[in-house]
Amino acid sequence: IETYKMAILSGRTIDLNASAMAGICMRLCWLYRGSGNIEEEKRFMKVAADFYEKAYEIGGAYGEDAVKPEIIVYLLGELSFRLGNNKDATKWFSLAISKYACDPNVKRKTADMIRDRWLDIKDQVKGE
Repeated sequence: IETYKMAILSGRTIDLNASAMAGICMRLCWLYRGSGNIEEEKRFMKVAADFYEKAYEIGGAYGEDAVKPEIIVYLLGELSFRLGNNKDATKWFSLAISKYACDPNVKRKTADMIRDRWLDIKDQVKGE
C-alpha cells in the first residue's frame, strides 16, 4: 500500500499520464479491498475514476500499453456503479454500448464484456 501511495506521489511529480495514474489507483483499491478497508478502497476508486475521466477527455495515452477508450468507458461505468452513482454508471455504460459495443474495431470479447456487465447492473438496479 505504501509503495503504491509513493507511486501516486511520484506520478504526480513527473506528470504521469492520467490512465497510468488511474491504473496505480486501481491497484491500490484492490489492496485495500483485500485488507477489508472499504473506506480507503472507495476513496481510491473515486480517485481512479477521476483519472480515467481525465484520460478519456484528453484521449488517453498512446502507444502499445495504452488503455483503449472502450476499456476506460467500461471502467468508468463499473467504478461509478460500485461507488453508488447509478446515474453516472448509466451514462458511461450507455456510451460504451452505443459507441463501442457495436464498433467492428473493438474486440468482440470486450464488446461482450461491456454488454454483459451492463445487463447485470440493470438487473441489480431494477431489483433495488
